[in-house]
Formats: sequence, structure tokens, C-alpha cells
Amino acid sequence: MNKIIRILIVEDSPEDAECCLQELRRTGFEPVYRIVNDRENFLQAIRGELWDLVLSDFMMPRFDAVEALQLVREHTEETPFVIVTGSINEETAVDSLKRGADNYILKDNLRRLGPAVQQALKVVEERRSRQRLEQQLRQSQRLEAVGVLAGGIAHDFNNILTAITGHAVLLLDDLPEGSGPRENVDEILKAGRRAAELVRQILTFSRKGEQVRRSLSISAVLDEVCRLVRASVPSTISMKCRIDKDSGHVLGDASQIHQIVMNLCTNAYQAMAAKGGVLEVGSEPVSVSAARAAAHAELHEGPYVRIWISDTGPGIDPAIRGQIFEPFFTTKPAGRGTGLGLSVVHGIARSHHGAVDLSSELGRGTCFSIYLPRHRHVDEGTIEPVVGEAHGSERVLLVDDEESVLEIGRRMLERLGYSVTATGSSKEALALFRARPSEYDLVVSDFIMPSMTGTVLARRIRGLRADLPIVLLTGFGELPAAKRLSECGVRSLLRKPFVLSELAQTVRAALDATPV
Repeated sequence: MNKIIRILIVEDSPEDAECCLQELRRTGFEPVYRIVNDRENFLQAIRGELWDLVLSDFMMPRFDAVEALQLVREHTEETPFVIVTGSINEETAVDSLKRGADNYILKDNLRRLGPAVQQALKVVEERRSRQRLEQQLRQSQRLEAVGVLAGGIAHDFNNILTAITGHAVLLLDDLPEGSGPRENVDEILKAGRRAAELVRQILTFSRKGEQVRRSLSISAVLDEVCRLVRASVPSTISMKCRIDKDSGHVLGDASQIHQIVMNLCTNAYQAMAAKGGVLEVGSEPVSVSAARAAAHAELHEGPYVRIWISDTGPGIDPAIRGQIFEPFFTTKPAGRGTGLGLSVVHGIARSHHGAVDLSSELGRGTCFSIYLPRHRHVDEGTIEPVVGEAHGSERVLLVDDEESVLEIGRRMLERLGYSVTATGSSKEALALFRARPSEYDLVVSDFIMPSMTGTVLARRIRGLRADLPIVLLTGFGELPAAKRLSECGVRSLLRKPFVLSELAQTVRAALDATPV
């Protein structure tokens, strides 16, 4: 099959134009063309339509190739421009190439036209490919910078949250059950937990390749996505969210669930961009029967959460429905999509042991359904009482350069019965330990500190006393490998923000563990 090519021909001789078209057909092209011979019609043509190629005679009574070339280059740098002329001297030909023409062909040697056009189109495609790669590199660099920034902000925010939730827990412990102030403190803790969850999501986005599978409330995830999508949906599109608060939980990666829903919502409202319509996002708990599971290779009998994203757009042609999940398949114009969106959706669903279903009718819209296995959820938000076994009387060296974290950490440990020496400097902590290595039963240190990190401090302390247990605190998402931490003598990790019960259990476990 011949390659279709859209050509704007600038020529005052219909016979010469037809000779060019015949030569192009002979060399494997199927021209879709328009012929003009003056400035006004030329301008109308380049402004109103997209052309793969401009073929221009060099000299005409009312127009010439030099002016046509200038107008094309003012409009776009990409469209190939080939001069086809009855005669041209070397000086004029060189000048034309300098001005931006891709080639010139003499009319008595049109056999060069096909190869010249093929070469010009190849150069344009290589230029576009290079531009795409450069754009991808810039995007990758921007995302990397955003990730670094997000990680730093999350670290600082976790320190702040540690102080907020820590003081709130201590206050809660001092207030009688059922009192009004206790209810207020409960609300502070709930807000703190929501903020901590948001920070965890930021850290998930900033990490490279790491997946964090946690118990996720689907209704909470979809509420957040709906808020984000509403901000970008055009006013011609009505958005409805039908989220069942009892949809349940799934074991998943929050950022990837976000990505699934955002991708499908973006596709949906882009499909309705021309005429508007209704975008709907919803969820519900469902039970997959044995018969349903048998009909779908990726489903199993049992409880699932169904997420759906529907639109009232033009629908998907049945002829291409079998291809839409293939990588790089797209129906969008060049520059509007990579063709990776639906393949990513399918991949994420499968990695979560789920499935994707499609329902679409031409002229009546499309609905994508995501099925994810329901997960039995244990409420991580409950503040557990600190049992007596988690208390202690040992001596703890506490190290953190953030003053608010150091203070709340000291108060928490003292509330649990420990004797605490607190310092904001890792160098000072090492000096204190070096002076009296037998005085401490445990070191609790922040991971990231100026002048000496927690792992370096741990290694140097273990060099002085190999049996001493060490706990690291961290507000970052990424940490050294477990083996490296173990080699430094680190018994446990505690992520910020933490509450009293978490600190109590971590410290007690580190003290009671058999020395390695």
C-alpha cells in the first residue's frame, strides 16, 4: 500500500504539477494535495491545514519560492520544502538551501523527486524523534528534581508532625475519658494521621521503582483523586462521584492506584472534549462468583472492590478494542499521547492481582471497571494503650538535630520510665558515649543529621561497644539496605511521625532482643 502524503503544491502550471504527482505515485506515495499559485491562497493553505510537504516552483508571475519558503518557515520549522524548477543556477540553489529549503529538483530530472522527498521526510522524522527524546530527558530531570524536593519537604514535615502527634498523645494520656478536651485532642490526632498519610504518598511518588503495599481505603483514595480531577475538567463536562464509603480496603500502592484512576479520567474527559458530557467515578464492594471468575482469566471467586470510570463520549470502535491495552497503541493525534496509559493501567491492575473490564458502545460512551481484591483491614489509626511490659528503666542516649523532635522524644521516653540523655549533635553524642561507654543501655538516633549520619554514629559507637542496641529514627522514605543497617548495629527503624505506643514497643523490642 502506498504511503499517504499531504502535499501543498505551489505551481502555476497544472501540467507540471501533474508530472510531479505522477512521479511521487511511481515511487510509492499516495498524494493528497492542493495546488496554489499566489500568496493569498498559499497563506490560507498553510494556516488552515497541516502539510507533510511543500513543493514549489521557483519563479511564477505572481509568487515565487523565496517568498513561499519565508512564509513556511515563519509558520513552522518542520515542514519539508522542496523546490521544483525549470532552471536554477548554483548560487541561487545554495542561497535557497541556506534559507531553509530541503532540496531542489530540476523539472527535466524528476526521477530525483521521489528519493528527495523520502530523504526530506526522513530528516523531519529524525528531528522529531530527537526532540521527543530531549523532551523526555527534560521531563525526567524535572521529575527527579521534584522527587528530591518532595523528599526533603516530607522529611521536614514529618519532624513537625512528630512533635504535634507526640504532644497530643501525651496530653491524651493525661485527660479523663469522655471529657471535652479529650475529644478535641482526638481530632488533632486524626488530622495528624491524615497528614502523615499524605506525606507517605509524597514519599511514594518521590521514590524510584519502590512499591509500598499498604492497606488502603478505596473510598479515601477516590475522594482525593476526584478533588484533583475536578480542578482540571473543562466546564463543558459534568463530573459525578458515586463512591460507596463501605467499598472496603485493598492491599496496594497508593500512588499506583492514583495513577490508574487519573489515567482513565484523563482519557475520559479528553474523549468528550469536543461536545462535552458526563464523567463518572465510582466504587462498590462486589463478590465475584465462580461463573464470573471462570469467564475472566484474571479474576478469582471471592470479595473484590470494583472501581469504575465512565464517560458519555463517542465510545471505542469494536475493531480496535483488542488493541487498546497494547503498549504504544493510541488513537490520539501526534503529540497528544504516548499510547502507554492503558497498558500501564492493565499492568498495575494485574500487579495488584486484579483485572480490567471494558464496556463501550459507539455513540453512547465507555466504562472501564477495575476489580481489586478486598483486603481485611486492621485500623492503624487506633491509639493503643502502652502496656506495662513496654515500659522500662534503662538508660537511653537520644540524638536528633531537630529540637522539637528531641524534646518530645525525651518526654515520651521519660514517661515510659527510661533515664534519658538528649543531645542535638551526633558529634556530641559520640563524645558523651566515648567518655562513659558503659553508662548507656540503648542509643536512639535520627538517621539524617549534619556532620555525621545516624549510620556513621552507629558504626563508631559499635566500635567502642559491640553489644549496644541502636534504634534509628527517619522521616525519609528511602533507607540503606537492611544488611547495611545490621552491619552498623541497628536493631530497629522507627518512622516519623511516631506515637507513644510505637516508640514504647520499638525501644522495648530493641532492648530485649538477643545481641547479635
